Amino acid sequence: MRPPLTLKIHACFEGWMLRDALFSYHVAKKWVNHTLQIKKIKINQVIARGDEIVHEGDVMSVDFDDQLPAIPKPYGGLLEVIHEDDDLLIVNKPINLLVYDDGKKNDSLTARVSAYMLKNDYPYPVLPAHRIDEETSGIVVFAKHPLALSYISSLFEEKTMHKVYHALINGIVDQQKGTIARPIGREKHKNTMCIDAHGDHAVTHYEVLQVQDRISRLRITIETGRKHQIRVHLKSLGYPIIGDKLYLGKPASRLMLHARELAFIHPSSHQLMTWVVPEPF
Repeated sequence: MRPPLTLKIHACFEGWMLRDALFSYHVAKKWVNHTLQIKKIKINQVIARGDEIVHEGDVMSVDFDDQLPAIPKPYGGLLEVIHEDDDLLIVNKPINLLVYDDGKKNDSLTARVSAYMLKNDYPYPVLPAHRIDEETSGIVVFAKHPLALSYISSLFEEKTMHKVYHALINGIVDQQKGTIARPIGREKHKNTMCIDAHGDHAVTHYEVLQVQDRISRLRITIETGRKHQIRVHLKSLGYPIIGDKLYLGKPASRLMLHARELAFIHPSSHQLMTWVVPEPF
């Protein structure tokens, strides 16, 4: 049995009804109502009804009982932590590391996070709220409990999560800024993606930041999150990312694509927070 999750009520929830504070995490109303009904939520150690008015500093506890998945199998690899609080763990993923376990390797970013959290005696599964390609480096957000995971996942679904990538391409694009809106589908009999008229809607925005020796540095944002989206879209322009073996980029020591910036409204403080990890190329 895991202990109940405890969270302090932030000042932004001062005067809110408890039920509304829970809904702000974008959890299902059915779950909130059921969990209150079976008396699994407390405020200051008193069983909650849901209509209580909460105040800054109140302690909310939620007993998830058997609703939590198993803790991912740990692997003790290196982990660069950028930020950690009661809700989130934000890390800088190195290249050539999967975010999720693929069943073939013991090592993954999730396994390294699990080892880190177990070392710190954290009793809950800490799970990624999104993924980036194995060959891509950069910022990845992990949620430390189900409320945070629901909240962060909703930001990605609602496209209110601000992400910025940097990439290097070989050549000079015609426009300083541009948008690529081309559907993406899976290449038959291959582990690659391609532009496909019957594929999924995909939109990528780019801006040229610098050109040196005919190598262009791009700032990239995406509206959708298709597999290999940035890589496929830039290849479709005739400028595959340098180091991209799958999409015929100029050979290099690594894929020159990095998830550099992330900004979103924090689930507990409701304040805008921004993280920047400069690209290592």
